[in-house]
Amino acid sequence: MKTVVRGMFGIALAVITVAMFISSSMIVAADAGELNVSSYTMHGTIRINSDTELETLIATNLWNGSGTADEPYIIENLRIDAAGESNGIFIGNTTAFLVIRDCDVSGTVYDDIQYMSGGAITVYNATNIVIENNNCHDCRSGSGDGIDVLESNLITINNNTCSNVWWGITLIGSCNVTVTNNSCNGNVMGVYLYSSSNNNTISDNNCSGNFCGISLEWYSDHNIVSNNDFSGGNYSIYSYFSGNNSIMKNDCIRCLDFAIYLNNTYDTKVEKNDIIDGDGYGLYLASSDQNRIYENTIRNMTEYGIYLDNSSDDNEFTFNYLLNNHGASSEYNSSHVQAYDAGTNNWFFSTNYWSDWRAPDVDLDGIVDVPYVIDGGDSADGRPLSLLVEIMRPSEQLNVFSDDVHVTWFPKINVIAIAYYEVSIDGVNWITVNK
Repeated sequence: MKTVVRGMFGIALAVITVAMFISSSMIVAADAGELNVSSYTMHGTIRINSDTELETLIATNLWNGSGTADEPYIIENLRIDAAGESNGIFIGNTTAFLVIRDCDVSGTVYDDIQYMSGGAITVYNATNIVIENNNCHDCRSGSGDGIDVLESNLITINNNTCSNVWWGITLIGSCNVTVTNNSCNGNVMGVYLYSSSNNNTISDNNCSGNFCGISLEWYSDHNIVSNNDFSGGNYSIYSYFSGNNSIMKNDCIRCLDFAIYLNNTYDTKVEKNDIIDGDGYGLYLASSDQNRIYENTIRNMTEYGIYLDNSSDDNEFTFNYLLNNHGASSEYNSSHVQAYDAGTNNWFFSTNYWSDWRAPDVDLDGIVDVPYVIDGGDSADGRPLSLLVEIMRPSEQLNVFSDDVHVTWFPKINVIAIAYYEVSIDGVNWITVNK
């Protein structure tokens, strides 16, 4: 007896279209609504260049903390309008433990001479700082940023809102930084890693409506970019001259040009991302080698779901799910192939699911008997999936003579869109099984 299981797909997406640019007269309060505005204390800009200056600031203002891990210094509940200065809060050259929280900072202007930045909150050559629950906004008129971390280590950036600024959160030459649960929306860049910013974790952030959601550039290596949400914008994730990164479990919805763009990127894992309903390319590789692309869902992109230029070599593509990209439907059309590969030796283009190539599978082994030919050169998926699940029991080639058969299976790839399964004994008559 051969048992066949197939997944049926239905997605209900609630997509919020975010305006690319927000008027500089607006203070975004949606994500900052939990801040108690009435408790703010108006304060001038803060400039600290040593542990001694930080200790003096805390003592003078009668603020809490002693600068230790157990009792960090606390800067909190301040309302700072930088009014065109280069930083709202600047902390430089410190090692003392410090928490900056529940502040509202705006109005900075980029200045590469004075204090090196333009961030509402800027950290330079410092360690042991937590930046949390702050609202950094309306710095764009002078190319100001939300939060800038420069040449620093062991920094935590959590649950902040950075809106209507140039770059939401920026790491330059900084390592071991954790950026989590932040909202960076309506900016030119959501989160930006530059110049050997290594071993950082960028996770669970909302970076929607930016020109680019998250960018890793110039040897920013060994970073984890995971579980971030992107809606709208021209790029969701961009990597340039960087490698050994892990890009996984991100939601890239309605991207206008490129959902994930690897440019001169190497040895990077791109896994279990959902790329859906975009007006451009799903995954685009330019001059990028030896990357592993697997278990991604790429659906309803107007251009190719996967595209490799002629300088991208030795990349591996396995167990990806491609549905209705480049004008493809459930019926194959040579004018609407879902992937393009002009590179060489991308030898492991295998075992992917293509919505327009599900048959023939005469032996019902879950693999289409004919390769899926990819545009651009000589590449083909030699083992295209006809099924999206693997039968665990009964085992293959096992004949079962019983009226009561226990069948178990699991999805082969990351298909969150399965609404229900259909099971067949003969491949003709199907029974619906709910998830």
